[in-house]
Amino acid sequence: MALALIFNIYIFRGGASQQGFSAAAKTAHEGKMAGIISFWRGFGGSAMVAMVSVGAFTLLHHPDFAAKRELVTAALTNIGSSQLQTQMTMPMALSMLLAPGIKGAFCAIALFGLLSSQGMALHGFGSTFLQDVVLPLKKKTMAPRTHLIALQLAAVGVGLFVCVFSFFYKPADYLTLVLTLIGAIYLGGVGAVVWGGLYWKKGTTAGAWAAMITGTSLALLFNVIQPFWENVQPLFLQAAQWAGNGSVTHYLTAHPDKCPLNGQQFSTGTAICAFLVYVLVSLLTCKEDFDMDRMLHRGKYAISSEDDIREPLRKGFRWGALIGIDEHYTKGDRVIACTTFFYSMMWKCCSISIILWWVFVGRLSDSWWFKFTMISGIWIPIVVAVITTIWLTIGTVYDLIDLFKTLRSIRRNDADDGTVRDHHNLGDASSDPIAKP
Repeated sequence: MALALIFNIYIFRGGASQQGFSAAAKTAHEGKMAGIISFWRGFGGSAMVAMVSVGAFTLLHHPDFAAKRELVTAALTNIGSSQLQTQMTMPMALSMLLAPGIKGAFCAIALFGLLSSQGMALHGFGSTFLQDVVLPLKKKTMAPRTHLIALQLAAVGVGLFVCVFSFFYKPADYLTLVLTLIGAIYLGGVGAVVWGGLYWKKGTTAGAWAAMITGTSLALLFNVIQPFWENVQPLFLQAAQWAGNGSVTHYLTAHPDKCPLNGQQFSTGTAICAFLVYVLVSLLTCKEDFDMDRMLHRGKYAISSEDDIREPLRKGFRWGALIGIDEHYTKGDRVIACTTFFYSMMWKCCSISIILWWVFVGRLSDSWWFKFTMISGIWIPIVVAVITTIWLTIGTVYDLIDLFKTLRSIRRNDADDGTVRDHHNLGDASSDPIAKP
């Protein structure tokens, strides 16, 4: 759990699959508010996951469903791997639990979700490869039409890679841990690049490339080691014996069939190595401090459109400053931010209270836990999901209308295509944006 927390902090804002959403806001403040509001749109999904889990658990353990449980058990015995049996228990239980019409609706929701998420991922990873790898290596900028064609080809290339990789790759761990390790092929190095690039003035391009190469190489190596552990274990064992390390030799001898480290441990190790390489190479190659104000549009480089003060702040100490509220927040923004903060803190206080009760009073009953789970995991998320669905639907329609109005009158700058030259965006250097109809 601690390793997962460390890794998630490390890769924050590093995911390429959502980079389009992260960079699409009109201003930095709107991007910040989008992150806050996104907290509320997940309640419908969390309620569905909780209901599905409770339903499957009930089928597998309640005596009224003994006949269906036997069918699930019989089907699982046909799967040779005990690991796959564990992972397929929930889907098979649901196939017995859901009625034909409900089962079809559930599959339709899953299919539509797959299409939307995969489309987002193809665009995100393809554009990241094009913008951060291809364009920096090109000496000439692309024409807009050529740029769009290159983006389409990059998305197709990502799709082909996914198909080929998934065809030959054999998972050797539980699905969540496998996805974490596969994600580390990109995320293992990008965390150092994002944190170092945004918060460290001595970070360099060489350090960024070194971190990405280190992270990708180690993650690929670990992805190969896991499924072929039986073949490589003797090599590691011989190396440990040759080095005379008795504890490592004993550890490897005790794990001849399955790799003793899981995907989360490998991923965290990859991130630590990539981060250290980034720091070391940046210190060795940094000739002068980078102008952070210019990159982040601060001080004399501030963009006027992002200096719109909605609500002037009073001087002195302000409680709102503790949760990031500044002069750009409207009254509605402040209500949303404060509600989000206090809702999150309410559940943290609830968790602490449960722990204290457990320690100083006694164990809570199974009945209490069931009622607590039903309230916190199903009923509250359902109520919140209904309210936020209506709220976000109205807001989406309003913003879409505003988007199309803006697209009809906006002055487009063809130089602002994400290309970076001499450590600054070419779009910032162009003082005469080209108007397009």
